[in-house]
Amino acid sequence: MLNEMKKEIKIFQKDEIFKSLFQYNYFFTYLYKAFLEFIGDNTNIDVISVSAQNLIMPMKNKLQSYYGDLVATLNNLDIISIEMDTGRFTKTKFNKNKSYLNRLYANQLPKVKNKNINNYRNIHKVTNISFINSDYANMAPHLITKYVFMQEGTIFARDDDNPKMYLVRLDLVKEIAYNENESKFIRLLRILNATSYEELEKLAKGDETMEEMVEYVKNWCLESEKDGKEIFIENLREEAKEEGIEQNRLDIANLLLKDNVAIEKIMQYTGLSKEEILAIK
Repeated sequence: MLNEMKKEIKIFQKDEIFKSLFQYNYFFTYLYKAFLEFIGDNTNIDVISVSAQNLIMPMKNKLQSYYGDLVATLNNLDIISIEMDTGRFTKTKFNKNKSYLNRLYANQLPKVKNKNINNYRNIHKVTNISFINSDYANMAPHLITKYVFMQEGTIFARDDDNPKMYLVRLDLVKEIAYNENESKFIRLLRILNATSYEELEKLAKGDETMEEMVEYVKNWCLESEKDGKEIFIENLREEAKEEGIEQNRLDIANLLLKDNVAIEKIMQYTGLSKEEILAIK
């Protein structure tokens, strides 16, 4: 398997490798912070939990189920989804991503019969970052193209309060001249474009987290060769389900308690019982 990797094209763009790596808070946080730094956003973030093909929000008794690629809940309860779209990026794919993004945004609210109550002013930010390899109808002409989607009820909201999608053109990275002092994000994009294991090692050298990413790929391939990719990925998902999602609910409850949110509201938001919430104090 490792020998085959040397000939394999764009290792990190393999969907199963990308998801299994960045479903870990540590790696997801590193990628997202590098992205924020690159676009000039100085937001101080901490990732509470990441789901990979699992329920995005813990309040499943109130909300529709939604399955996505990689979705993180931040310490401010904002939501970040990341996708690796290796095929041709068409208008259909763009609309699909937009639909998922809007659904993430709207599903933070319980369904109500009175449509007049269903406003979007008090829900948290939702952002999607899609790594793509091509453009369609000039929708993503730059290395990073930003879209902001207005929602009903947000007419007076700031730009940052609306759902956003960033399209990141991986195929344009090769046009950027190498600079030994280039940003972490550009280095990460080069890693996502790597075509051999040797190239990965060279790109990651000197950065501890990037070196850990490369080591993870090596271990992933060894493990998948031994036990089968499907079994290994399923184990990772089960670990995330058992550890990440439950911890997510508790962490969210803890944050809301610190903000003096009423216990009844916390019960509604998290699905936890009153006793479970009181035990956190």
